[in-house]
Amino acid sequence: QGGGDVISLVMHTEDVDFKTALERITGRKAADPVDPEEQARRAKEWAEKKRRQEAVAERQRQKAQQRARKILNMAHSPMPNGPVSQYLRIRGLGKLADAIDAGRSKLRIGEIDAFERRILINSSQSWETIWTGPAMVAPIFQPNNKALGVHITFIDLDAPKGKAAMIDPNDGQPLKAKIMMGSQKQGAIRLYTPRAPKGMVTGEGIETTLTAMQE
Repeated sequence: QGGGDVISLVMHTEDVDFKTALERITGRKAADPVDPEEQARRAKEWAEKKRRQEAVAERQRQKAQQRARKILNMAHSPMPNGPVSQYLRIRGLGKLADAIDAGRSKLRIGEIDAFERRILINSSQSWETIWTGPAMVAPIFQPNNKALGVHITFIDLDAPKGKAAMIDPNDGQPLKAKIMMGSQKQGAIRLYTPRAPKGMVTGEGIETTLTAMQE
């Protein structure tokens, strides 16, 4: 029992000290001389492995950003008395919903009438649609003002808090009604920017921050 890394595991299972555990893991004695050629070969292998990993990660980032942009392109401004307006009312944001209904809202929030959420089924490696319905989307902006990510809230107006309830078919566990896609690091959801701002309000969650704005 207990935690730790592979060194701790060897120390525990073989009842040896830290130095001995390192020797058994690396296959060399601490006093053994270091072969410069072997060291250079290992460094080259590690650099190549890191390069391949970074290339894979970059391709994944590009695909995620493409999906995020596609979702943002699907979205339109919230319609009067539409899903987003009704959702905000359920969450106690009636004044902001009134602004949407009157065509006066300047929130950077979009609306998708019918969004399909799919889950990869591990057993068959196929995709299954687990929910289709309206969604509220908000772009995630990078410091350069490019929207490379998206925040999605799945809406079910019949639910107590207006958020869709979904179950993961892989393990039967409930899924969150909110997800993010694309690039999020260093990003921010900028809900509203006045012409001459005198300060900035940030919060955890779109609804929480909008509550401060409404007040």
